[in-house]
Amino acid sequence: MLYFLPTVNSTDLLANLYNAFNPFEPLPAGDPKYVDCQDVRGDADILQELGNRMQLANTNTCQLYSGHRGAGKSTELLRLKKYLENRQFYVVYFAADEEDIDSEDAQYTDILLACTRRLLKDLKEIASPRPILDWLKDRWVDLKDLALTPIEFEKMAVEVQLAQFAKLTANLGHVRNLLLLTQDAIGRTDELPVSQKAVRRAITQARDTYRRTVENHQWCLLAEVSCSKRIINDDLYRSLMYNRCLLEYRYLDDDGEMQRWYDIHPLIQGIPEFKEAIAKLS
Repeated sequence: MLYFLPTVNSTDLLANLYNAFNPFEPLPAGDPKYVDCQDVRGDADILQELGNRMQLANTNTCQLYSGHRGAGKSTELLRLKKYLENRQFYVVYFAADEEDIDSEDAQYTDILLACTRRLLKDLKEIASPRPILDWLKDRWVDLKDLALTPIEFEKMAVEVQLAQFAKLTANLGHVRNLLLLTQDAIGRTDELPVSQKAVRRAITQARDTYRRTVENHQWCLLAEVSCSKRIINDDLYRSLMYNRCLLEYRYLDDDGEMQRWYDIHPLIQGIPEFKEAIAKLS
């Protein structure tokens, strides 16, 4: 008896193998490619250690699941998600590097805001998101001037509110600096109104942080960017952007093309070393 095996295109097979070993794509729950590594993980079982705790607790719980990058945390969390959903839990899951979180510069406030946004998005499909939207409306009143957004939040449709909130949270890196300055000034105040001295002290404290961040040879680079509003694709400039000494701004030109310009952080303007570097360019 003769058996004929189907012909497999070698290019397709190679592509399938390549994509099957994608290290950046977590496996969905129940995927046959999943390998149980419990024996080499200290007998750790996320379903038992986290899943059971969440089920048994009669109050809200906060659980931290950590590990090295690429160790399979996302795959395990997807297993936990399915486990909880099978037990009548409603689970909101999102990857930490998606959409509105910068995985290289994330703080707990970024995560909380992103969680709120994802809750809004999911609730829009199954329930009324009004309680959270009302909370966002109050936050919008506080921050709309800082975000330079002349839009009235309450007049937006739900979808537009979600988009505006995502835009606001993505831009909070610079707003946060202003909020921190405000908080610092208030912390130096015993009785309202906040005095000019407290404000100046908060600004001076923050400015000193940037002064100590900049290395001696970088003052001339900051002065050049302050005048030209441009940077060179070089590690020296990238390091200044990473430290928030240089800020990038974007806009659409008349042809609808994305354009960028750069400038120093406003706090740097009053630093003596920067003023000296500017004077040398004159």
